[in-house]
Amino acid sequence: MLLVVFGAGASYDSSMDYSPSVQAVDRDGLVIQLRAFRPPLANELFDLRGIFANAAEKISKCQLVLNELRSRPTEMSVEQQLKKLSEQAADYPEGKRQLLAVQFYLQWTISECQAEWNRSIKSHTTYRPLLGQIDRQRRGEPVCLVTFNYDTLLEEAFSSLNMPFVSIDDYISRSGYKVIKPHGSVNWVRALTVTSTRRVDSMDQVQMANRIIAIADTLEPSEDYYLAPEKDRGAWVISRSSQIPKTSGSYQIVLPAIAIPLEKKTGYACPASHVRVLEESVSKTEKLLLIGWKGAEYAFVNLLGKRLRKDIPKMIVSSNKQSAMKIRDAMIEAKLSTGVDGWQCAEHGFADTVRSGEIEDFIKR
Repeated sequence: MLLVVFGAGASYDSSMDYSPSVQAVDRDGLVIQLRAFRPPLANELFDLRGIFANAAEKISKCQLVLNELRSRPTEMSVEQQLKKLSEQAADYPEGKRQLLAVQFYLQWTISECQAEWNRSIKSHTTYRPLLGQIDRQRRGEPVCLVTFNYDTLLEEAFSSLNMPFVSIDDYISRSGYKVIKPHGSVNWVRALTVTSTRRVDSMDQVQMANRIIAIADTLEPSEDYYLAPEKDRGAWVISRSSQIPKTSGSYQIVLPAIAIPLEKKTGYACPASHVRVLEESVSKTEKLLLIGWKGAEYAFVNLLGKRLRKDIPKMIVSSNKQSAMKIRDAMIEAKLSTGVDGWQCAEHGFADTVRSGEIEDFIKR
């Protein structure tokens, strides 16, 4: 089995035509403001750029958090600051409201950012040719793709293989490909339990989101995850999906199925059945490919350390070779192997490495 792991760097470098270092001019000579729509790295999640600022303005509780995130010390990462806020929320009801506000914020901003990014680059993402290379070389062997990104750029790429995602089960039900999103997805939701269900008394999404956030400390999300249907995309609080059991009327209030980015993340935000498939896939892995992932998800790193064979070929694609070697050293320290043998560090970033055929050569060997 081939195991491919994607981090934020993969979506950040997800244009086959415009690398992160280029403020490009399109074929018609029009300047494209790519930075405004490029999928963000963790430290850019709360930037003041248009889409992000607009979402924060709609969610009032976000205003209490944003100042701390934007004015944090330069040596402190966004994940470290959010971890601090999360720890405070354990016995601070207002903190729980702020964290739910951040989840709604992330769901809305990443969704809007992705839509604009696709329009800017004409959906010509790196994920599409990568899947083409994998499909061409896998020769019937199963593939497990693990993405820690909230966006659905990977899922969109599967349309090129005529493999749509219409339910949460589609992620793990296919024999050839498994897709695992341990930290959730912008198009995943969780319904409330019967004991904490609230009445839908407004069809205004922003209004209902703020009402739900205001009582976040009393809510009990169910353990069931659902894929938001196309007709609900952009309507992230009120769902009319036939897949989600209704407790009253035709609509159901739903919560974002997204894990807040924390330093030393220890848990998952995906169905238990997906975690089981992930564990089985790691045990069966014969080749490992890491793309734009810095290895900060401790639960997953521990899983790799316990179940991944040490002697398999491994390849790392980061922003450059130096960055890839740094990640390799961290993985060796985490006991994914006994030394540098077997590790291949790509010279360049995601798009350039796909373009050069280096990834395809690695898969083929």
